[in-house]
Amino acid sequence: MKLIYSLLLLAPVAYVLPASALSADAKVGDTCQLALFAETLRGEIQSIDGDNITIAQGETTKVVRVSERTKFTLDGEASDRAKVLRVGAQVSVESEDGVATSVDAKKEALLLAETARGEITAVTNEGFTLKVGERTVEVRTNADTKYMLDGAEVTRAELLRSGAEVSVDHEDGLATVVNGKKAQ
Repeated sequence: MKLIYSLLLLAPVAYVLPASALSADAKVGDTCQLALFAETLRGEIQSIDGDNITIAQGETTKVVRVSERTKFTLDGEASDRAKVLRVGAQVSVESEDGVATSVDAKKEALLLAETARGEITAVTNEGFTLKVGERTVEVRTNADTKYMLDGAEVTRAELLRSGAEVSVDHEDGLATVVNGKKAQ
C-alpha cells in the first residue's frame, strides 16, 4: 500500500483551471491546462536532429522538441520552421515540458556567408553536416542542388561522404552548389 501511495504522490499532476483566471481574452467556461515545467531559453542553436533542437547557453546545452503546434517568428513576425531553425541562429525559445511553444530568431543572426568551406562529418537524407573551423553547420540540400567534383557535375552519392572537403554555395543554409576536389 505504501508503494502505491508513494507512486501517486510522485506522479505528475496537471491542474485544470478556468481560463478566465489566466487570460483576459478567455471566455467563461473555457479551461486551460498548466504546464508542469515551463521555461524560456535564450542562446544559439547548436544542432538540429529531426524535431529536436539543441540550444547552447554559455557552457551548457538544452534540448527541446518542436511540434506542429510550435509557433515560429523572425524578430517577432510570423515565419516558418525552415527560415527560423538554423544552426548558429540566436533564438529565444518558450517551452513547456520540453516542447517548444514558440521559437523566435533574430534576422541578423541568420545572415550566413554565401560560401562555406569545410569537411563533411555526416550525411543525411536532408543534407549534411559541415565542420567549418570549430563550428558544425547543418546544410540542407534539395532536388535543385548541383554537385561538382573537379569542375564536372556528379551525383550526390559520388560527392557527399564523411571526410570530403567541400565548398558550399548556399542561400540561408540551402545548398545551391557543392564543390569538391578528388583526394590527391
